[in-house]
Amino acid sequence: QAAYLVGISDPASERGRPGVVDQSQFARANQAIQMACQNLTNPASSQQQVLSAATVVAKHTSSLCNSCRTASSKTANPVAKRHFVQSAKDVANSTASLVKAIKALDQDFTDENRQKCAEAAKPLIRAVDELTTFASSPEFASKPAKVSAQARKAQEPITQAGRAMIEGASNMLQAAKQLAVNPKDPPTYQLYSHHSKSVSEAIKRLVSAIKDSAPGQQECDNAIEHLNMTIRDLDQASLDALGQNLRARDEKSMKAYQEQMINSAREILDCIDQIRQAAKEEPQNLGHL
Repeated sequence: QAAYLVGISDPASERGRPGVVDQSQFARANQAIQMACQNLTNPASSQQQVLSAATVVAKHTSSLCNSCRTASSKTANPVAKRHFVQSAKDVANSTASLVKAIKALDQDFTDENRQKCAEAAKPLIRAVDELTTFASSPEFASKPAKVSAQARKAQEPITQAGRAMIEGASNMLQAAKQLAVNPKDPPTYQLYSHHSKSVSEAIKRLVSAIKDSAPGQQECDNAIEHLNMTIRDLDQASLDALGQNLRARDEKSMKAYQEQMINSAREILDCIDQIRQAAKEEPQNLGHL
């Protein structure tokens, strides 16, 4: 997790984006509903199997409708919003018709009522198929994060220290097993101590690497350096003014410089809340603000 945050917070990296919908969930629900509908219309299915299939249909159609409402609120595409809402209505209405037919079949378990269930299942299968096809569009898929080459290099101290810690712990456990068999063997005890020390050193390196590479650390160092340079420039300008050696600058008027300073202060003020929020809860965003 630490290595990921270090990598993704680099300005050259691209953050991942969650999908508008969970496309695998839609595919699973579609498959489960189709299988349940087949059981409903199968002449060999018992009354208990029909009721179990009805439960499966109700569960997955409800999940699809909820996902459609969530997707409608997530997407900024107005056409997609309407499509998800309409698809949820189509699935809900088709489900209601099928449930009505299933209740009739449960009360009177005849071939005629089973055929009515089969007819009622067709609109539901069609609505779910159309919804699954629409939700499978790349527009609604998640986007994986892309870590830049520079960021991967910054991750190396963390991953190397973590690997060394795991390998050392594994070797230490192996030595501990040997000590359990022969606790008075000096070479084995020495080996155990050696691996224990390597684990401690790896943990120290890992903590140090995480601290040094923490998201925002480099940006803070750069900002401090820039502020120190600006302070030195101001001090030098103050000394030049006292000695009557301050060079006049006529690129802009006094008012223009004042407006530039006010605008810069406003930009800093506008960024403070975003930076504070990112530092507290969203460190992966620090390098992209």
